[in-house]
Amino acid sequence: IVRAAVPQVLFIHDLRVVDYPGEKSILRKIHMEVVFKHVVRSCERLATPSKHSAAALSRWAGVPVDRIDVVPEGIDRATFKQPGKQEIRRLLDSKGINDPYFAYHGTMAAHKNLKTVLSAIADLGPEWKETSLVVAGPPDRGALGDLKRKAGEMGLSRRFRHLGYLQRFEIAPFLAGAQGYVFPSEYEGFGLSVLEAMACGAPVLASSAGPVPEVAGKAAVLLDPASPQGWTIAMKDLLKSPEECEHMRAMSLRQAGKFTWDKTVQLLLQTFGRAIAQGKRHHSRRNGKD
Repeated sequence: IVRAAVPQVLFIHDLRVVDYPGEKSILRKIHMEVVFKHVVRSCERLATPSKHSAAALSRWAGVPVDRIDVVPEGIDRATFKQPGKQEIRRLLDSKGINDPYFAYHGTMAAHKNLKTVLSAIADLGPEWKETSLVVAGPPDRGALGDLKRKAGEMGLSRRFRHLGYLQRFEIAPFLAGAQGYVFPSEYEGFGLSVLEAMACGAPVLASSAGPVPEVAGKAAVLLDPASPQGWTIAMKDLLKSPEECEHMRAMSLRQAGKFTWDKTVQLLLQTFGRAIAQGKRHHSRRNGKD
């Protein structure tokens, strides 16, 4: 790899290809080791969205952590905002969604670990037999088929729904209308959908794995993604206590307010400045040797 003539900054969201045990693409792994690692090492500055990703990148590429800047992501405030009660009611009626439900918005890839939530719902008991998991997002046929089969095996066919893609104006009322937003992911680079749900005022139950605690702060209930029992208990707590739900909604809104794209831009500009300064120092050392 030849060093570029101008300073380089590389933003790396995560290392799921090399870190996550469920990643099966051998060619992608080889590319990461043979080509991409050299590209990473040649850059003046690196950026990732979380401290967790920065530490993983430092270990994998063998670069000092002080060359890596943490640049958290922001929230699309035009889409993810607290809706009114009438807006929520219209959305639920139009989609035929019955209360209470727990919501998830995003892909259904294996590392998102939605099977844990299905297991948790199955153990809620007869008192909460009408509680469902409602998922919105891309219709990944393979993953959706697996989840439907699992739901069927658990006797949850009526309590698992996939809405497919929602229109932008439908997302906020879908998230805010839920008893809670569930995010049991086993691997993330950041966990943006946690913040998006919080910005809509949803109580959040989230994975304790990876960078999610950095993002969620104290506003979410953090749970072991491998322990459905913990999720069952947390779900019951929200179902039993409207007061706790309202408290968590307020905490969600406060936490989401800490993340903006303006802050992201400012941090990236600082990263570019550091890269330029390091590039100048490298150029000066090289000319001195010449």
